[in-house]
Amino acid sequence: MAVAAAADGNAARAVELFLAVREGGHALEERTYYAVINACLGSADRANARALLADMLDAGFHVRARTWTWLLECDIWDNDEAAAMAVVGDMAGRGVPVDSGRVGRLVRECKKLGGLTRLVAQLESYPCVDGGGDGGGGRAGGA
Repeated sequence: MAVAAAADGNAARAVELFLAVREGGHALEERTYYAVINACLGSADRANARALLADMLDAGFHVRARTWTWLLECDIWDNDEAAAMAVVGDMAGRGVPVDSGRVGRLVRECKKLGGLTRLVAQLESYPCVDGGGDGGGGRAGGA
């Protein structure tokens, strides 16, 4: 149900159903987390996306690099430097692999928006990997 609501673009309903399933004691699948997180990010609901990502990590699931960077992009687009810096810190602490091309695009976006100088410095010092990829990192308890 939560996946269907997420697919329909109804993030609020997807979160509501997700929480009901979880509170009912049912096991949640990785794809359910992704569907609801993606619906939240697609509707600019960063707070629920962030909470679900934390729940996903607590449940021991892998969080893909592209999900981390989408959350980061949403923080950047909302000009929320503190939240974006927290995401980058979490990513680095968990060893989330991000290629230098993606980091370069994020830095350019920050500079285009202006005023995100601390975030730019943090991104420029991020331990990039070449060739990208979405494996490794992003697990509960670190890499």
